[in-house]
Amino acid sequence: TIDTIAQSVRYPRQLIREAAAIAMTETLHDTAISDAICLYLNRRPSGALIMNGRLHRGPNLCDGAIEHMTLVPGGRECYCGQRGCMDTYCSPETLPEDYESIPGFFSVLEQGERHHRERMDEWLDYVAQAIVNARSIIAGDVIVGGEAAQHLEDSDIEDLKARVIARSPFGTDHFNLRKSYCAEDQNIIGAALRFAENYLDDICGAAVRG
Repeated sequence: TIDTIAQSVRYPRQLIREAAAIAMTETLHDTAISDAICLYLNRRPSGALIMNGRLHRGPNLCDGAIEHMTLVPGGRECYCGQRGCMDTYCSPETLPEDYESIPGFFSVLEQGERHHRERMDEWLDYVAQAIVNARSIIAGDVIVGGEAAQHLEDSDIEDLKARVIARSPFGTDHFNLRKSYCAEDQNIIGAALRFAENYLDDICGAAVRG
């Protein structure tokens, strides 16, 4: 439990998912964000939800697990024990060939190698479908971050948005899809903000009243 882990720490403490911590900083650097689905494409993908400009957490403090959404019924085996989870198709680990690193994959991709382009197109299709599935529940904007996003060019983001539009049941272009802030140590900054948010709210409230 958190009490066991932090029994010798004399400071406030709580457990927070990495995706939630990262999402905390999105609103700090873009105050125009209202509602957004945050999709972080790290080696273990995850997600968070921003509503009314704030990180959303349910009454049981659960952020959900978008990475274990069934994307391909009966598909690849996931570490959670199920098959076809989004994690097994949208993780950047699925992109490299044998003995190739993720940065190495994108380096070869930039050179126009055909098989790498095919793998990238397939991966983008899976990510687009995951976004479509999520937006069928909450039709907000989309923020894409994580290790994979650091390698995506603006053209890739536009391509991904076009794939989302093409797969949306009734078609839609009335949403924004952009890369995450992608700051260094973004998760650490976000975790700290979780403790400071009430204090910051008080400061902002006092400024408005003043």
